[in-house]
Amino acid sequence: MNLNNKNGNAAAGSAPEEQSATSLSIRTFFVSSFLISCLTVTLVSCTATRRLIVQDNYHTISRIFVDSVEAMKGFGDIAFSFHGERYRGKLAVSVKEYNHFTGEFYTPFAQTIAAISSDGDSALITIDDRDYKISTAETVSTVPFFTQYPFIFNDLIRILTGRIIRYDIFDSQPSKQKRKRRHVEYIWQADSITVVVRSSRSTKKVRKILYYTNKGISWRIEYSSVRDGLCKEIYFESEGKNYFSLVFDEMEIQR
Repeated sequence: MNLNNKNGNAAAGSAPEEQSATSLSIRTFFVSSFLISCLTVTLVSCTATRRLIVQDNYHTISRIFVDSVEAMKGFGDIAFSFHGERYRGKLAVSVKEYNHFTGEFYTPFAQTIAAISSDGDSALITIDDRDYKISTAETVSTVPFFTQYPFIFNDLIRILTGRIIRYDIFDSQPSKQKRKRRHVEYIWQADSITVVVRSSRSTKKVRKILYYTNKGISWRIEYSSVRDGLCKEIYFESEGKNYFSLVFDEMEIQR
């Protein structure tokens, strides 16, 4: 009888132990499931955040630049080379209602080298007291000192007022991205042109914009020092040792 009582007590004691083990397994299962769920949510959140940053960065890039202005004035230094001959001077520009433009190039002694003006449809370029009249939709390569510039007059105005040249490729997402240590490069590629926008990874601010050709006459534009949607430093170079460098000291804009 005592033996049976002992066996009975042992059997009765094993039941709580089995129940405790079962409870532990259930708790372990739920804890593991919870941790996996948290990890999954964290990974998804990180992925979503990363995509959001890229998306936000893209939208920041697409809207940061001034497309048109009611009025703008700028003054700065310009250096350019034409077939190896180098010149330096000052540039004063003024634009109203997008393409009503006036610009004057001065020597360091305030002597006018060239003047440019447009009324919206037609443009007048004066060099050495000689006038050249062209349409604002016409390329400026027909004018002396501009023979290596592949731009229409309206695009030249954009460059001389610190605004980027607009291409249809900007209507779509970048073709690809390159992530580097300190910046991200957003790259738009078309048949004849490639545009690279370099943005800081930490501040998401646009630092530099590069244009270069994929075929035909080789040329390159580099915009930098982006402030309030305008670029205060512009560099252009093409074949035949032709280039110009423009740095704005002052720039006032009315939107």
